[in-house]
Amino acid sequence: MHLLLAVAVCCVCMAPILAEPTHSDERSIMISFYQRRIVPSGHYVYVSGNISALGAWDSQRGIKLNSDGKNWFGNVSVLPSSDIEYKFFTSTDPVRHVIWDHGPNAKMTISGSYKDNSAGSIIRVMSFNIRFQNDFDGVNNWHNRKDFVARVMQENLCDFIGLQEAFLSQSRDLQHKLPEYMWYGPGRDVGGEGEAAPIFYLHEKWEIHEANTFWLSDTPEVEGSKTYGNEIPRICTWGKFKNKINNEIFYVYNFHLDHLSMTSRVKGALQIKEHMRRTCGDSTNVILMGDSNAVFLGFIEKTLEIFEEEGMKLQDSCRQFMCEGTFHWWTGLGIFRIDYIFIPQNYEVEYWRLVDSKDGRYPSDHFPIMAQFTPGKYRKSIFGSMWTA
Repeated sequence: MHLLLAVAVCCVCMAPILAEPTHSDERSIMISFYQRRIVPSGHYVYVSGNISALGAWDSQRGIKLNSDGKNWFGNVSVLPSSDIEYKFFTSTDPVRHVIWDHGPNAKMTISGSYKDNSAGSIIRVMSFNIRFQNDFDGVNNWHNRKDFVARVMQENLCDFIGLQEAFLSQSRDLQHKLPEYMWYGPGRDVGGEGEAAPIFYLHEKWEIHEANTFWLSDTPEVEGSKTYGNEIPRICTWGKFKNKINNEIFYVYNFHLDHLSMTSRVKGALQIKEHMRRTCGDSTNVILMGDSNAVFLGFIEKTLEIFEEEGMKLQDSCRQFMCEGTFHWWTGLGIFRIDYIFIPQNYEVEYWRLVDSKDGRYPSDHFPIMAQFTPGKYRKSIFGSMWTA
């Protein structure tokens, strides 16, 4: 069995069972599940939860998801509620031996407020290297930071948050604390384990239509592959999202390039560029973010030059602001700027900022960075950086 799945039957924290909507209930809202899983032959991915629409924690009534061979997806109609809990499990059909995901239950809030939200067109983006779960980090270990990380994400309530260095267990911890969000993105190792570059998104505002993770190598579909000179696998996660308010489509990419090999970074950037050209076509609704690991040392590394070529029509969201160092290694002093957010070139960047400490404490050894823009609010002139494909 691939390590992405729990290998033993886990207990589920039983939340109170809530009422189920009728098909005629105008308050009901459609929610979409989308997960990348590799499961044994003859097994399927299900979701169950504390509402009747999700089987009321009865695995025999769990929702069986559809699959395209890698991703598992499905829709469920639910009533607005702030107390929904759910969990994925794998089993045969019919359901027999059930294997629940490890970790806490995922939580979900369905408010219905986005239906009439005049601010629904504004898009906020965050890139956040959360530092992998490392028991040798002492006072900065994940168990001491996870509430802080979740609070930073929740207080800023960005449409899309690209995380780097996130283990599966860390993403599940955050999903338990962030009911406004869903996420997509497996780990970089074989079976979906290891560090991931997941995309968290506001599930009431955005619906994921298509998504995948590819490896930055000559064999991008081979899990764990590395052929560019990097010692550890490097990945990029992308998704095609539809705005539930105005039906606008956006493509979102989240990458993490290599920290040692410049050759790997350059080849990885070129591969991302080519993927965007093939996938996004003529669309200019593209967001790119991530940890470049490319440091300015008196010259502009080729990786960053690729990020600033013409064609794909993206701009460095920090270009017109006071760009600060984003990696600080727990000191609060920005040493290097290696984290980036690129947004469509034709739109005005309304703000760019990094999120600083709280009471001298830091959620990670990187500062999370944020940018905001409004589709349709155009720049008065074209200048600054561009991305090409």
